[in-house]
Amino acid sequence: MRAQVPYSGALTRGDGTVKVVPVPEQDFTERVRNSTLSAEYATAIDRESAREQIGKALDSPAGRTLQRELVRGLFGVLGIRSGTRRRRSGW
Repeated sequence: MRAQVPYSGALTRGDGTVKVVPVPEQDFTERVRNSTLSAEYATAIDRESAREQIGKALDSPAGRTLQRELVRGLFGVLGIRSGTRRRRSGW
């Protein structure tokens, strides 16, 4: 026999199975209001996304240098030479 789930959003049937049902709106708002996490998560914060922060960092001179060095390293691993480097003359 299965154990009964002590959750107000679940109904236990006569055969011991559990049916999950929506929590009533009033009960839901009361749970949210009384939650210990409510104080932390109820305040809306406008933060920059990680994509925006990385985009700003890569647009800086140091970011462009990092991009260039990563591409050079990748090309070096693949055995591809970039055309920006001059070859020494033999004399």
